Formats: sequence, structure tokens, C-alpha cells
Amino acid sequence: MRLLWVWLGLLLCCSFSLPAAAADTLQPALEPLVRDFLKAPGVHSPGLQVGLVMPGKRALYSWGHIDRHTAQAPRPEHIYEIASLSKPITAILVADAVQRREIALDSAIMPCQPEEHSTWCYRRQGISWRDLLTHHSGLPALPDNLNADLPQPLRQYTPEQLSDFLRRFRRTVPSGKGFAYSNLGYSLLGQALAHKAGLSFDALVRRRFS
Repeated sequence: MRLLWVWLGLLLCCSFSLPAAAADTLQPALEPLVRDFLKAPGVHSPGLQVGLVMPGKRALYSWGHIDRHTAQAPRPEHIYEIASLSKPITAILVADAVQRREIALDSAIMPCQPEEHSTWCYRRQGISWRDLLTHHSGLPALPDNLNADLPQPLRQYTPEQLSDFLRRFRRTVPSGKGFAYSNLGYSLLGQALAHKAGLSFDALVRRRFS
């Protein structure tokens, strides 16, 4: 199913912060706020969903439409592009892997050969899980073979293009030194976690969050 141009609101609640009785009043309380938000200048979202997850209760509240060309309302089975909301999900997976003693935060993800100079290695120093997690990897924000002129370029970026970039790229700064926000780094972090677990990333998310 194609990705939908609808903003996704994620509301994660625990029983101590939102009693079940209060959860039942959430939608009418949000109604005027969401309506005003969708009409606000500069907001280009045709619709919005709020997901509620708490012990003993799950609910999905929807407003608006899935795009500006149809009257179809957002539904639970729709697939969303959540962009950087994937980062806290990935970070939780890292914390879970540390808790399970599957990884050590300061260990190198990929071992370095003595004279290797690559994406993963710079002067015999590898990139650690912590480096990727905290945006201290020394990697760029995005790969250089991403065509920014395309509409939604990340959606059209292929695994083959990523493999090509990783073969060519040579890191020029050490990891662990300076902060530099990297979407690429978090993508590699998710891939490394999935590889460690022997699963695809989506399968790993389903297993750990179920």
C-alpha cells in the first residue's frame, strides 16, 4: 500500500498517567484542538490520527482525510511515513538490546582491519553503537547519492544505492568527538540491530514491541 500523506500523532500512555476512564474522554477533548490545527496557516496535512496504547486499552482516533484528493478517512490499516519518529523506536530497540546483553554500547559495530579506511573505520577506530545512537558517528546527514531533486527522495532511495554509498564513502573524522545529526547514521543503526537479531527491521520492531 502506498504511503499516505497524513500526519500521524502518537500518544503513548501508561496506566498511572492516564486512567482508562480518562482515555474515553480523549477524543472529544482533542476535537477542537485538531480542527483548529488542520485549518491553521502553514499546515498542509489533510488529516491526523492519534494512537493510544496503555495497559488494557488501545484506541485510534482519526480526523480529516488520507489526502486532499479523496474523502476517505484515515483507518488503522493505513501505512504512514513517520520520518524521524523512527529514531525513538530505534533507540528503544538499542536499550532493549543492551538490557538483554546482546550488545555493549561502546563496542564497535564493525571490526576494523589494521589499515582499513572506510565508512566504518577511521585510523583503526570503529563506530560504536553509542556513536550512532547519539549522532557522534562522524557520518554525514544523508548519503551523497541521494537525489534531492526527486519528490520524496528518501522514498525512492534503494538498498542498492545505500550499498554503493557505503562501498565508496571514506570517513574523514573520528567518531565520538562532535555532534552531527545523521539520518544515515540512524538508518545504519537500525540495520545493524536487525542484522544482530537475524531479522528484518520491521520484524524486530514487531517482536520487541508486541
